[in-house]
Amino acid sequence: MNKIIYKAIAMLLGVMIGAGIFGIPYVFAKAGFLTGLIALLIIGLAMTLINLYVGEITLRTKGNHQLTGYASIYLGKTGKILMAFSMVFGIYGALIAYLIGEGESLNAILPLSPIFYSLIFFVIMSLLIYFGLKAIGESELLMGIIKLTIFLIIFLALFFSDKIKAGNLMEFNTGNIFIPFGVVLFAFLATAAIPEMKEELIKKEKYLKRSLIIGSLIALVVYALFALVIVGISGQETTEVATVGLAHLLGQKIYVLLNLFAVFAMATAFLGLGLALKEMYIYDYKLNK
Repeated sequence: MNKIIYKAIAMLLGVMIGAGIFGIPYVFAKAGFLTGLIALLIIGLAMTLINLYVGEITLRTKGNHQLTGYASIYLGKTGKILMAFSMVFGIYGALIAYLIGEGESLNAILPLSPIFYSLIFFVIMSLLIYFGLKAIGESELLMGIIKLTIFLIIFLALFFSDKIKAGNLMEFNTGNIFIPFGVVLFAFLATAAIPEMKEELIKKEKYLKRSLIIGSLIALVVYALFALVIVGISGQETTEVATVGLAHLLGQKIYVLLNLFAVFAMATAFLGLGLALKEMYIYDYKLNK
């Protein structure tokens, strides 16, 4: 595949594999691992279908828009207001959470205060967002590769350790099928990245469908494997944020890798969502850069 297609996939995964992944093991443990796995599959496939619908809309509509612009064109003024409300409050809330999370994750690895790391992270990410799609596309691809490489190392190290207990992965209860719903749905939300993917795939828009499917499947597999090793080790002791309760179980090296994974996961999500917000202001509200 062309490098530009990898960039498009990285943009989707950058937004999709963010903070949400760290809540998945907890809800899997509470619902039963097999129950959670079925919920993950159903929601993942449903969200892939929705993303394909949005992708079709972006390709069939002239000009560059964000979700607010498409809502305005097809749903009118009320649709635009509701979508803008959703994006502004949803994305700013997520960005604040990522700023806090980055500070705490870096503080778990290095000695300086969390607020210092949060401020440094804010400055670097804001500059990349200011310079726009080209800077972010390259950054998303590089950080995406690093993020997935760290994840693979963590998974292999834990999977082939003697800490996973098969009994933690055998529970199934149909009555708990909705317990993972909210967390898993949040983990798959990346619709705002689709207009950015279309822009990245200029003159290669025919690959948008393939990029959406591949990216969604990668996320589904990563979520399932992450839940497998964490729940397999922690069982009912799995904490709400997966990395918090693992230091004493996994040792310092794996704990550092988990926090590095968190750093890159939140960084890519921050870039993708920040760019989406910027494009909403520029494309749909005609504000100056």
